[in-house]
Amino acid sequence: MKTLIIGSNNPNTAEYYQKIPCGPSTLITSVDQDYRIGHTSPQDMSLANLAELISRADRVYWAEPKPTEFEPLGEYYILLNWLKDIDPVITKNVCLNPYGWAQTTQLEPTDAVFLGCSFTAGVGLTSKDTHYATLVAKHFGLRAVNLAESGGSNGLSFDKFTQLDFHPGQVVVLQLTSPYRIHYTSKYRSLSKIMFSRPNSDELNRAMLEVYHKDFLFYETLTRVRAMVQIAEAKQLKFVFWLINYKDETIYSQEDQQYFYHMKQFVPASSMANYMVDAGTDQLHPGVLSNQNIANNLIEYIEKIYEI
Repeated sequence: MKTLIIGSNNPNTAEYYQKIPCGPSTLITSVDQDYRIGHTSPQDMSLANLAELISRADRVYWAEPKPTEFEPLGEYYILLNWLKDIDPVITKNVCLNPYGWAQTTQLEPTDAVFLGCSFTAGVGLTSKDTHYATLVAKHFGLRAVNLAESGGSNGLSFDKFTQLDFHPGQVVVLQLTSPYRIHYTSKYRSLSKIMFSRPNSDELNRAMLEVYHKDFLFYETLTRVRAMVQIAEAKQLKFVFWLINYKDETIYSQEDQQYFYHMKQFVPASSMANYMVDAGTDQLHPGVLSNQNIANNLIEYIEKIYEI
């Protein structure tokens, strides 16, 4: 199989093979050059020759170069647009990831997927074996694919969820975090985040606080959850979601939670309200016993509504 990496003539393109991952790549400067894993750029060959190389490769990767790696800067956008515009038959194997944070996880039918923030990521625990995600997956004889991130937002979980290629019957658990967390894309093509409950001197944060309101933030969460539920039902997933802040009226009030109760996928407060019985090493996140409680409640609920 021939693998081609396209980017700039910056060393970053030559090193991109480490991110895929695959073996070291060879610089390609001519169409007739033989290679198994190669890298090249418009600075090394013409676009016509580049198109021919792409058509011959089995897999083509965009090396996520920065605009500053091109001279003049406009050449970066010319290349990116060219890759999108040339014959779709030629580019069918091109993996374009211009942001660097797109979800690339490949799922197997035996994977159980977990999304959320630090509570699901296992912050405060010293062993993955004590994560509630690991315990739930192990109970069902599955491998835990934990895509949660410390400081993650509901929007980030939704973004990851909608990019995954699920298998029918897959177990998927979403842990909702505070709706006050928001991610946005900066002009540098990276993800930045705002935590409204911890305002700082950032100009964008102050401007957003003047516009956003708790009910707006909750509505954003609600619409995303509804979309995820519809996708999960269409793909026949064993999908459930739960809240970490049942008792905090300032985050998810009882009135807020009523919007979730008509969805069978919602793990109700009656079973999850008192899961926190110990703290992790940071004294903030759930400890070993609390994670066991979370796992037990989720397992019981998944088995109940999906009749496992």
